[in-house]
Amino acid sequence: VEVSNWGATEQLGLVEAIVFDKTGTLTENKLIPLKLIIPHKGTAYNLTSNLTFNTSSISLNIGPEDDDEADPLILENQIYGEGSNNNNNNNDNNNDGSGSEEGNNNYKEFNLSWKAAKKDQDLHFFLLGICLNSSVTRQPESTTISYFGTSIDEVSILTSIYNVAKYYIIDRPTTLTGEQMLIHTCQGTVTFNILFTAPYSSARGKMSVIAQNVDDKKIYVITKGSPSKLIPALQKPTQGCANESVKKLAEYGLRVIIYVYKEVTGAWNSNIGEKISFYKKRGDTASINVLIDTVLETEMHLMGITGTEDKLVPGVKEKMETLQDYGVLTMVCTGDIKITARNVGENIGILPRFNEGRVFDLETDSDEKHQNLFSGSSSVDATFETKLEAVLKFKTENPQTKIGILLGKNELNYMSQSEHSVRMFIRLLLLHSTSNNNDENLNEVKEIPPTGVVVFRAGPSEKLKLTQLLQRQGNLLVGCCGDGANDIEMIEESHIGIGILSGENTHAAASADISVRKVTDLVELIDTFGSLNWERNSQLAVFISSMKLTVIMGLFLWAFIFTNFSTFPLFTGKMLLSFNFFYGWGVIIYSLKIIILSPSQKTANFEEVGIRRLAWWWARACLDAVLILLYAITYFASSNQTKIVRYWGDDTTICQYSIFILMLLWVNLKISVESGWRLKLGAKWVHLVVGGTIAVVLLFCVLPVWKQLEAGWLVWLVGGLAGLVVINWIMDIGGKRIGEYLERGKRKKRGGGEEEERRKKRRGGG
Repeated sequence: VEVSNWGATEQLGLVEAIVFDKTGTLTENKLIPLKLIIPHKGTAYNLTSNLTFNTSSISLNIGPEDDDEADPLILENQIYGEGSNNNNNNNDNNNDGSGSEEGNNNYKEFNLSWKAAKKDQDLHFFLLGICLNSSVTRQPESTTISYFGTSIDEVSILTSIYNVAKYYIIDRPTTLTGEQMLIHTCQGTVTFNILFTAPYSSARGKMSVIAQNVDDKKIYVITKGSPSKLIPALQKPTQGCANESVKKLAEYGLRVIIYVYKEVTGAWNSNIGEKISFYKKRGDTASINVLIDTVLETEMHLMGITGTEDKLVPGVKEKMETLQDYGVLTMVCTGDIKITARNVGENIGILPRFNEGRVFDLETDSDEKHQNLFSGSSSVDATFETKLEAVLKFKTENPQTKIGILLGKNELNYMSQSEHSVRMFIRLLLLHSTSNNNDENLNEVKEIPPTGVVVFRAGPSEKLKLTQLLQRQGNLLVGCCGDGANDIEMIEESHIGIGILSGENTHAAASADISVRKVTDLVELIDTFGSLNWERNSQLAVFISSMKLTVIMGLFLWAFIFTNFSTFPLFTGKMLLSFNFFYGWGVIIYSLKIIILSPSQKTANFEEVGIRRLAWWWARACLDAVLILLYAITYFASSNQTKIVRYWGDDTTICQYSIFILMLLWVNLKISVESGWRLKLGAKWVHLVVGGTIAVVLLFCVLPVWKQLEAGWLVWLVGGLAGLVVINWIMDIGGKRIGEYLERGKRKKRGGGEEEERRKKRRGGG
């Protein structure tokens, strides 16, 4: 763990909501391309695994290499997306291009190979398009196929198609006419002039490359990106099969990228090329994007679809559930499409599965139905507000049902501008506990599971908006956790910024308050350095203030009642010095004891650090002072109250000296009693130190004046300490009963108000 803002470790214990990035934070960011699909042909190709669509799980089975076309390069396993020479010759019979029907999904499945690309011209063109629409580079003089780039998606897919089909980028030279790309394929080396590249942006949701084949001079626009952006740009006949293929891949939780193309030779040579060159010289990127989107990228042809797996961090589901058990709102922002986002949300425990609860889709153009939740109408007919109201009503009427929310970026943007929607959304999130109004025993409180939220198709701006919405409208203490440069905005905006150190992409860690090796370390961090740290510091404030208050009240009452604020104080200077030296050792050990506990013992108790608890301690401290004064004055009034005792050179009466010793021993013993009765966190260390402190006090403060004390003084002292222990024990029991009574009355009042509100709604509905 690396900490750049130590104040954030204190706030961790109070965090109410955490917004997580997905890729590289909740996942390992080690992408494994599994599938290439050519939907319009009904063919699917396995890359690094045999993923069949008729099974409910992904079976990883490394596919065989085709040795028919051996690559002359020396292949070695390196670090950055390099090829591997896996000569696994099992199941060679699947490499001849003969596929088999899998279940009833109408997909012929093959293992991707060099021979398959030779036999399938569409597959060859798809692999060629994957190479062309990429921003990665490689070193031509290297003896290994090694790709470098900012996109891990591109590096992983290009490495995979090289490993199994021997398609790879040979070089990207710059000529007098511009950039070229040389690609090694099953049909030999193919050369393209790269005429223009529109890089990927979250606003466009796609990347476009305009390339010209050097041999036949044909010009193509090849585009990859989000299915929601590119499927509408396809020709009508292929949109249906594209949608089905995307849905099928997304149901497995795979990251889905769609590739489309169109020949634009005529349009480019007429005037489009000149316009793009003109806008490019002016730096007018917006006009270029409009031109490409509206003129070139219409009625496009489907190349294919890729499905890539990004494995979850081991143990992340259990840790997310632990956070929810703590009452922390957990939210995920991902750039994935809705189906993939839902799958990921369920796999990490933020969204409930079908048999665990309900997931509500708040996307306004969704075609799903929620079991007549919206009065039997399709959710496409429901406005965002109506859907939100329906979910809130369902949660209120079914408090024990765990629910999850799927929220699109468009709905998040709309909600951030609508106060009414924000209020309902925040109310839904804050619905954590309710009284069981149907039971006679109102003391029984049922905890409502926190609502999990997944925002799909979310970019950096949506992550920032969600963070601001929770902070400003929800008044929540918000933490944000991410790993990449696109997470920096939300991390810097949040109360507690948390960065991920593992992996290559650690941009966010440099801007974070706290950095952890992996996201699963965060839960223990919240518990150890957050909740317990806050409890410890709060208890220190309670202990020290109450100990001081006992002495202060003793001094005040003595001066007010007995000396009329004269120059005859209760304690001498040596007494006060002794008190300040001996009173706090037990507190110091208490503050350290949490650190030495085993992880299984580290459980914070926030009931011990509330305002009510602090006020109760102060009241007891004042009562302790009154009881000690009355006990001493009453006892010594029957004897020689004015007898002088010499304490380390200072003269004082035996009554004052006895008050001093009883008060000094009690404020130390009180820490031991409280640790043993209530805290039970390594209390033996506190008992040991308190016992040692009492022994030292008797040795240095009592033994030197022992001969000056009256007979029976020690019995008086022990009786006073025992009486204070009993009285505080009785006050603890009474305080607990009073607290339960007040809480029961508050829940009863709240329950009655909620019941009255429901009755009003029923009358209004009738």
